[in-house]
Amino acid sequence: MGRFDRRYRLDTILRLPLAMLTVMLAAGVPTIASAQVEPPETPSDLSGPATDADGTYTISWSAVPGANTWYELQEKIGTGSWATVYSGTLRVLNFSKAVVTSYTYRVAACTALHGCSAWSSTIAVSVTGGITEPAVDEENPSYLDVGRMPY
Repeated sequence: MGRFDRRYRLDTILRLPLAMLTVMLAAGVPTIASAQVEPPETPSDLSGPATDADGTYTISWSAVPGANTWYELQEKIGTGSWATVYSGTLRVLNFSKAVVTSYTYRVAACTALHGCSAWSSTIAVSVTGGITEPAVDEENPSYLDVGRMPY
């Protein structure tokens, strides 16, 4: 049999009977091992305010094409490490932060079959109103005034 130059989509290959896959392998047809599996596109238009006075703001981004896509949103507080703060299908999220600092965000699109995209470009939101540091009540040093709670 001659060699086929056509590449088969992974989801198509997974539905083929075992006998057909065996014939394809014997004929040298590219199969699962050489299938082109591309991750979803990187989400674009990640947006939010540059500064926020009360710590309540919205982060959003554009949808990526493809079925069964979810998004992973990560946040970095100040100079800390990245942490996933959302995993799901929503693309508009509301945040309420109490601590005065900078919050940096990035997002990736994911599918079960193709994995996750590269991380988007980042945006930073500087919260200017809220708690700068916990205050101790001078009359009762065991009382810690935490001000507005973040949740």
